[in-house]
Amino acid sequence: MKKYFILNNYHKRFLKYIYSPFVSSIESCILRYFLKKTIDEPLKHKPVFILGIPRSGTTFIYQVISSIIPCLYVDNFVEKFSSSPIFAFKVRNLIWNERNHESFTSSYGVTSDGGVTAPNQGINFWYHWFPNRNHYHAVSDLSPNGYRDIDNTIHYLINKYDKPLLFKELSLSQKLPIIRRLFPESKFIIVERDLAKIAIKILHSMEKHKIDDGVMWGGFFKGYERFLDLDKKRMVAHQIVYLKHYMDQGLSDFKADQVLRIDFDDLYVDPNAEIEKVSTFLGISSSRTLREDIIHENKVYAEDIISQMNDFINEAKENLSRGWNLK
Repeated sequence: MKKYFILNNYHKRFLKYIYSPFVSSIESCILRYFLKKTIDEPLKHKPVFILGIPRSGTTFIYQVISSIIPCLYVDNFVEKFSSSPIFAFKVRNLIWNERNHESFTSSYGVTSDGGVTAPNQGINFWYHWFPNRNHYHAVSDLSPNGYRDIDNTIHYLINKYDKPLLFKELSLSQKLPIIRRLFPESKFIIVERDLAKIAIKILHSMEKHKIDDGVMWGGFFKGYERFLDLDKKRMVAHQIVYLKHYMDQGLSDFKADQVLRIDFDDLYVDPNAEIEKVSTFLGISSSRTLREDIIHENKVYAEDIISQMNDFINEAKENLSRGWNLK
């Protein structure tokens, strides 16, 4: 009986059985009207995807860019009502008037403490179009209606608000052929970091979340099950090497000038110079400078731990070079 008195249960039922069907039907009418009027109108801006390996600093980069560069982004409010994203964006902008957010805190990618306008990963925003929640999908996995709805929705949002639409949903790095089919002119901001540091951060995250042996955490690729029998350190080393491999493989189908790579550690050296690179890449001037107080001290790891992880990473790279491509 207790579950029937929990407000959140009623909230979920409302979204599933009342809100989503009603608003989705309205949204379909809006899309049809919009497309009828602008079927020949090209995208005013390109969608922008922030990608990288989990724990590489993508959330912070996402927060920084969406705070100081005029753009659209999926926030916590839009994500809550992501089954009807156009309606959610309209309500969000009506209430908060497209103001820049001031949220620079997160916990493993979750930004709920930053409020409703804090940038959200947009997991539900994307996955309500896919047949399941796999991190990896082939071009054939998405239905023609799915392709049409994604294209129409993002086309509408970008042209309606005349701003680039910024995403940070890391599993899209394993769906780049789908992104290429949808938006071949997309732009990508790739966050890079020392792989050994990323591995250590993933292992710390697994420890905090009490992840059992034989379970991968944070990001998956097709065929990842092959490495679940390895000890945790070796498994994580293979995880990040293969995630990066398939991401880079997908990016190779785009032109070089569509991809900007940022080293996360360079933010500690000259953060505003890194943001200027992003502004130039997007062709949009930043609306303000980056606050120095949000850049925290870069953590230093013991050299012996870094060395050990580098050995495991090199082992994973050797396995990859020997043809352990999991297709």
